[in-house]
Amino acid sequence: MNTTDNDKLTKGSILKLFVFLLGIVILIALDQFTKYIVVENLKGDRSYDFIHNILSFEYLENTGVAFGFLPGKQIIINIISITMTIGLILFIVRLENIKENHVSKYTFIQILCCFVVAGAIGNTIDRLKNKYVIDFIKTDFIDFPIFNIADIYVTVAVGILLIVMMFFVKDEEFSAIFKKGN
Repeated sequence: MNTTDNDKLTKGSILKLFVFLLGIVILIALDQFTKYIVVENLKGDRSYDFIHNILSFEYLENTGVAFGFLPGKQIIINIISITMTIGLILFIVRLENIKENHVSKYTFIQILCCFVVAGAIGNTIDRLKNKYVIDFIKTDFIDFPIFNIADIYVTVAVGILLIVMMFFVKDEEFSAIFKKGN
């Protein structure tokens, strides 16, 4: 892997990272807006049948993480979430420092990481503000936990990220990404 001697970001890289930041802010705003709409319209015993027997919206206060895991462990969940978010942001910047022929592949990985960051921040905002996460999307055709937009960001992005990392990033690329000094 070729890197610059001092790993300085170019103007183009800084602009790209700014666009990623703007995208993260927009995704967080969308997540928070949907939760606001749900609180205003569904808090209490109300639910909304969106697609009969397939998809409905139902207000739920989730004190845990995915699928209700670690209920009531807000401090641990927030520490993990904030640490993961910082790590992913550093990873996004690190990928920008790697100068080589796989720019589009790395850009796609960076975009996926932005979705994970946005989802993590969206749910962390809920936990810090409310002491719970607002979930509201309910699949009626299968027995599945109620979730929210931020959960979709994280789940879909991590799934695609795993596929990309397993099947499209070569071992030497993967090693170079995490190699000290790059």
